[in-house]
Amino acid sequence: MKSAISFSLRLAMALSIAIAVALVQYLLWQYFNHGSNYVSATLSIKGFAYNGFQRDQSPLLGTYPSPAEVASDLDLLARHTDSLRTYGVRDLPD
Repeated sequence: MKSAISFSLRLAMALSIAIAVALVQYLLWQYFNHGSNYVSATLSIKGFAYNGFQRDQSPLLGTYPSPAEVASDLDLLARHTDSLRTYGVRDLPD
């Protein structure tokens, strides 16, 4: 009986220590990362990866974005960044 009580006491102590360590770690994380979920509307994104194809368009189908669609996309993206990276330039029309 004595070893059963001793085991239960050791188990309770171990769980208490584990919970205390987890709580301290969580509180430290909260303290040092309090602003990580906040994004200001005034911040600028450094750049976007851009592909001009719209929904249901594909070079495999031979459907390409019109100059008006690309201009509309660029106007929208220009509000948030100064740089774009493009991919698939070989399949875009001249």
